[in-house]
Amino acid sequence: RGTVNSLLAGNVAVNAAGSFSDEALSSQDLSVYSISAAAGDDAGIGGVATVVTSKNDVEALVGAGASIDVTDGVTLDAEPALTTLSVGGGLGVSGSVGIGATASVVTVDDTTKALIEDGTAGDFTTVNAGGAVDITANASEDGSSYVAAGAASGEVAVGAGAAVYVLGTTTEAEIGAYAQIGQTTSPSSLAVSAT
Repeated sequence: RGTVNSLLAGNVAVNAAGSFSDEALSSQDLSVYSISAAAGDDAGIGGVATVVTSKNDVEALVGAGASIDVTDGVTLDAEPALTTLSVGGGLGVSGSVGIGATASVVTVDDTTKALIEDGTAGDFTTVNAGGAVDITANASEDGSSYVAAGAASGEVAVGAGAAVYVLGTTTEAEIGAYAQIGQTTSPSSLAVSAT
């Protein structure tokens, strides 16, 4: 499990003659390869499984009660990029019974957040900007799985392969309760986007 966190803590004030940027960026490239082969006079059984699991948090946060006052834009950006490759092969060779099997399982359970956290009725989170205010959570996953199974036998030969890709990601871009945007200086635009 990994965590990438970019945080402007609660009740912190930022005043700048320019822009403000809070970015959490992550890149992962996970690859797994496995091969199994077996041979025998009576039975040859070759089997293998590959497992890839990703469980990461990538967060760009502005804490409760924080204050941002800038002349240009404000960017809050969380962007993880995940690439997975899983390759498995199983072979069984025998004079009587040959069995080859392989399985590939990739599980992605990542959380991506770009968030101005909730304030309270007496402690607002404020953003005043002369430029654009962009709050973006953009998660990308690119996964490939390859499985091959083979068997050879004089009597019984069985080959079986399966590939499973489980995607359970959460991607959120949010302006929390009691946040105030553009109370003293109106932004040129406001965009909140999660993809």
